[in-house]
Amino acid sequence: MGRSNRQRRVRKQTAAQSPAVPPDGDLLGTLAKTRTETVSLLRGMDAHRAHMEATLREINRHELDIGRLLNGIADVLDTFDRLLAYDGDDVEAYRASVRKTSDLLVDVLCNNSGMELIGRSGEIADPATHQVVVLQDGSDLPQDTVIRVIERGIRYRGDLIRPASVIVSSGKEQNA
Repeated sequence: MGRSNRQRRVRKQTAAQSPAVPPDGDLLGTLAKTRTETVSLLRGMDAHRAHMEATLREINRHELDIGRLLNGIADVLDTFDRLLAYDGDDVEAYRASVRKTSDLLVDVLCNNSGMELIGRSGEIADPATHQVVVLQDGSDLPQDTVIRVIERGIRYRGDLIRPASVIVSSGKEQNA
């Protein structure tokens, strides 16, 4: 009997020291639980890997956008250098060149950076994106129609950075 009690105590101590080993008959249940936990961890790791891959793709996209933007800005700077070197007398040709340079800069910024310019003559001023600085009478335009843009607004990747400052029509005609 002494030997049998000793064997029971050794079994109890071994079970207490190794909690991963269940009592007899519960091994399949523990194995199933461990498998479920492992599958759950693997799914979490897959989701994390997918998130990291998406983040890396976004970083690469931003790097490409920045490269295109810088290349375009270099083109605009070259154009400004040519304008500064111009010593002709044709003011209209000079103005046309400045207009082309401005259009080039807008194209570079809007097509390569996620930036959108806000504010064009003839559009209806939206309080969410336009700041009316002057309300002007005497126009046959409908109320809140932008007559002139003082400063263009900027939206970057969907977020408003700066509203457009505009002069709008009051919708009232001026009495003669």
